[in-house]
Amino acid sequence: MAKVVTAQEAVSHIKDDSVLYVNGMLYIGGCEPFYKEVEKRFLETGHPKNMTLFAACGVGHTTSSDPSIPPELANRIAYPGLVTTLITSHVQSYIKFMPMIMNNEIECYIIPQGTVAQMLHSAARRAAGTITRIGLKTHADPRYQGGAFNEISKRAISKLIEIEGKEYLFYPNIYPDVCIIRGTTADVNGNITMEHECCVYDPMAVAMATHNNGGLVIVQVERLNGGYANPQLVKIPGRLIDYIYVDPDQKQTANVKYDGSYSGEIRIPESQLSADATADTAALALRPRSVKVICRRAALELKKGDLANLGIGMATSIGLDAVDMGTIEMKDIAFTVELGIFGGVPAGSASFGANFNADAVYEQATQFEFYEGYGLDKTFVGALEFDSHGNVNVCRSGKKLIGVGGFNYVTSGTKCAVFTSKFMSKSDYTVDENGKLVPVTAGFQKIKKDVEYINFNGEVASENGQRALYITERAVFELVNGELVITEVSPYVDLQKDVLDLIPFPIKVAEDLKLMPQICFE
Repeated sequence: MAKVVTAQEAVSHIKDDSVLYVNGMLYIGGCEPFYKEVEKRFLETGHPKNMTLFAACGVGHTTSSDPSIPPELANRIAYPGLVTTLITSHVQSYIKFMPMIMNNEIECYIIPQGTVAQMLHSAARRAAGTITRIGLKTHADPRYQGGAFNEISKRAISKLIEIEGKEYLFYPNIYPDVCIIRGTTADVNGNITMEHECCVYDPMAVAMATHNNGGLVIVQVERLNGGYANPQLVKIPGRLIDYIYVDPDQKQTANVKYDGSYSGEIRIPESQLSADATADTAALALRPRSVKVICRRAALELKKGDLANLGIGMATSIGLDAVDMGTIEMKDIAFTVELGIFGGVPAGSASFGANFNADAVYEQATQFEFYEGYGLDKTFVGALEFDSHGNVNVCRSGKKLIGVGGFNYVTSGTKCAVFTSKFMSKSDYTVDENGKLVPVTAGFQKIKKDVEYINFNGEVASENGQRALYITERAVFELVNGELVITEVSPYVDLQKDVLDLIPFPIKVAEDLKLMPQICFE
């Protein structure tokens, strides 16, 4: 039966060599007191040590003078000897772990977010492991990096198997010894409800996987209830929990204490939501011209009735760009978020992962099942670099460490994948004395002969009949029979001088080459 204690006491029961599973992403689901007490205990006693940090997503933020940005969460436990292995999908928010990864001080493995979520369900029922076709011929495939993110990472995290003549990736179970989960309320029996949370992740699967492994289940809540919770709202039964502690100051997101429209307790009127969107669109005017062009061109791919996914970065604003251009209304599109949200309007910014006025909030493993079954019509994501074969790298380039998050699933499980990227890392447009847009060539090349890491495989996409677009501010590329073809060009560039001469390989130009629509440049 769950026992209500302080965060300090809960943490005191964590043993050396434990696998710690964290249920959350960025700050959503963050449990600051937990990490603070683990850090304090380690610095005072040297324990717990040699831990494996296991998480579906990145959990944490960098330090900042901005008071709206919360403390560092998991970065508090980035000490040599405390964590010796990191297994996750996205490392960009693990800012203090990055030097340790680069210097081979800890092992690091990058697994697609949806696969990690499904691994928890496999571990909960003590199945042999998780089997999926997502990630074939990418960084997750043992024929490539096998998920390894630095030189000392040698474990066989994934294995290639064949079933009835088809290739699959098999992931043996990783069993948590301890987990930290966040809820809203614990009732008198320790049952956990999540009425203020904008995402739930996989609380039951995490608790079961840990409990069934004889591990320690710790839950942070905002408040205690002296009565009994509605059983239909309970996300974790108290009988599966060891310790509960209270943090009355927990926030929904990085900069929001509580917004009922994130958690579905209220619904913002359409008129107010439109006003908020208009204000956000005004802020988007501050973006570089190149980013505006890219996002507006991408937004033209949105059609009424689409089931779509918007990734983090410049892709987050594409829905607002469509509204700003008047090509579509938000209500005509059903947006999904990897964390388990269907419908509504993505919040973006420091609240990325939350949606205003969502239609449904459920476990992220369920969302990834939807993606894996090709439920999406359109996916809009960024690209660190892409190559002549239509392969895309979002994971790593030299010393720039990012990871994949849900990228593999949302780009593989869609009928059309739209990748947004500047033509070069710092390319843009300026305005000459006649008011005409002029391209500015600057930065490093983002279109390569071959990318360093493959996170979207053009060959596999072609075999599966997917449409793939690569939108830059100078040209639009499309994947045709496994190779890149230029299908549109900006009216403000010289095709030869400003595009072809800057691409480090011969590339086809469509016979019916079109100009990018003028509305993208307005």
